[in-house]
Amino acid sequence: MRFRSRLTKLAACAATAAGLTVAVATSASASTFTVPVYGTSGSYLGAGYFISGGSGTIKVYDAYCDGDNGIIAAAYVVRGTSWVTSGLVGTRGCGTTNTNDLSDNDPRPGYGEEVKLSVCKLLPDGTWKDCQDYFVTNN
Repeated sequence: MRFRSRLTKLAACAATAAGLTVAVATSASASTFTVPVYGTSGSYLGAGYFISGGSGTIKVYDAYCDGDNGIIAAAYVVRGTSWVTSGLVGTRGCGTTNTNDLSDNDPRPGYGEEVKLSVCKLLPDGTWKDCQDYFVTNN
């Protein structure tokens, strides 16, 4: 009897863990896609975001107080056979955020359209460094 009770408890724990896993996976499919940016030493520098809905929005956040460096993001959509820039957004300065609502841009992503999001470190001279590219759907 004791063995069966322990198995039942183990099964309940496994089911609970599976439920938590499902909850985590569900929250990851939210309408905001986040790309964290780290320095070579592993320090968190900031992030770039794609926020779905309408024509989408791109946003950047500079978390690191390192002077004139920053974070920049670009959104691209396919027109014809090429990726073309839909919008850019950048920020520099400790704790700053900047946003670009793509609905005012031409071209802008349509609902259900794939968007290429590129998030990079922004150096003081304007150079984009260590870019990360992701493909997201504007839902």
